[in-house]
Amino acid sequence: MTPFFKKLRLAYKNPSLAWHKARVTFRNEVTAKGDYHLRDGKARPPMVVAVRLTNLCNMNCKMCGQPKVGDEGVPKSFFADHLSVDEWKRVIDQIARFRPNFYLWGGEPLIYKGIFDLVAYAKARGLTVQINTNALLLEKYAHDVIDSGLDDLIVSVDGPEAVHDDIRCLPGAFAKLRDGIATVRRWQAERNLRKPVIRIRGTIHPDNFAHLQELVATTQDFGGDSLNFNQLWFTSEERGRQYQDVMEKLFGVQATSWRGFVYEANGLPLDSLREALDSLIHNQVDFPITISPWIPDEKLERYYSDLDYTAGAKTCRAIYSKTYLMPNGDVTPCPDYPDFIAGNLRERNLLDIWNGAKYRDFRRQLKRHGLLPICARCCDLYLANVKFM
Repeated sequence: MTPFFKKLRLAYKNPSLAWHKARVTFRNEVTAKGDYHLRDGKARPPMVVAVRLTNLCNMNCKMCGQPKVGDEGVPKSFFADHLSVDEWKRVIDQIARFRPNFYLWGGEPLIYKGIFDLVAYAKARGLTVQINTNALLLEKYAHDVIDSGLDDLIVSVDGPEAVHDDIRCLPGAFAKLRDGIATVRRWQAERNLRKPVIRIRGTIHPDNFAHLQELVATTQDFGGDSLNFNQLWFTSEERGRQYQDVMEKLFGVQATSWRGFVYEANGLPLDSLREALDSLIHNQVDFPITISPWIPDEKLERYYSDLDYTAGAKTCRAIYSKTYLMPNGDVTPCPDYPDFIAGNLRERNLLDIWNGAKYRDFRRQLKRHGLLPICARCCDLYLANVKFM
C-alpha cells in the first residue's frame, strides 16, 4: 500500500482530525511563511495550542531533559502550581472561535485531575483534542478516554518490551501501556467507535537504533493506527552556554532549561540506525509510518555531530503557528526550553499575549538574528520535514 493510500485509510478513521491536520500543514508551509515575511512580528491565531498540564511525571526516561522532582535548583512550586480546570476552560473559550488543535502533554498529562473534563469541554466547543501519554495510567482511565470524545491518543513507545523498559528506567512499563491500549480498544469495539485514533510514537535514541523496525510489529500487535518517530532532542554544553548568553543579551532572560538536554553524541552505532531506517522505508504494513525530521543516510553522522546542521531549515515557523502553555499559565514559544515567557493566562487573554509586545519582539529578534544556538535539534524546527512511508 502506498503512503498516499495509507494516509487516506487513517483519515477515514477520524475525518475531522485529518481535516485539521491538513489545516495545520497548510499553516506551517504557507501562511506562517507569509506572517514571517509580512507582518512585523504578528501572526494569525495559533493553529496548535499545546498545554503542558503538569510538570509532574511518573517516569524518569533516559532521553528526557525535563526537570524532575528533587533536581537541584528546581523549586517545589514548579511541580505544584497548576491552573484549575475552570481556568483552562476559560482559555478554551478564548480560542474556540478559531478552532486550533488542543494538544495535552506534560510531564505526564494523565496525572492532572480533571483532564477528561477538559477534553470533553474542548470537544463541545468544536476543537480537535490530542493527548500525548506514557500510558502508565491508561488502563485506569480507558473508559474516560472513550467517554470524553478524544480524537487522538499518542502513546510513547521506545521499542520492544526489554528496550522500552530500559529506556524508561521502569520495569513493567511496557506491560502497563500494552494493557492500557488493549482496554481502550476493547471499549471502542463494544461501542463501535472509531475514535480515538491511536498513534504509537517512538523517540529515536542510541539505545533503540537497532530496534526501530521491531516497533512496526509492536504497532500491529497493539492495533495502532500509525507509527511516528521523532529524532533525538539534544544540545551540547557549548551550545547551551551560547544560548544562555544570547537570551540574556536579547531578552534579559536567565535561560537554564537547556541543562537537562546536554548529550554528547560521540561514537554512536549509526550503521545500525541506517539499517533500521532502510527497513522502515521498505515496510509492507497498511498503516503510515513517519519520521521527523527526515535525515538522509549520508547526513546522519553530521546530524549527530554538527549542531550547525539543520537539514535546510533556516527559520522557526512554529512561533507563527503554535504556542505552548505551561502548568502555571505562562505562555511561551518554546516547548522544552520555556525560558522566554510572553505573558501569563491569569493576567491576560491568550490572544492578547499571542500578538502582544513581548511575543512580537521574540519573533522579530529571531528574524533579525537567526535561530537560537539550541534550536538545531528541536522538533518544531522541522514541521515541514516529515517522511511518510
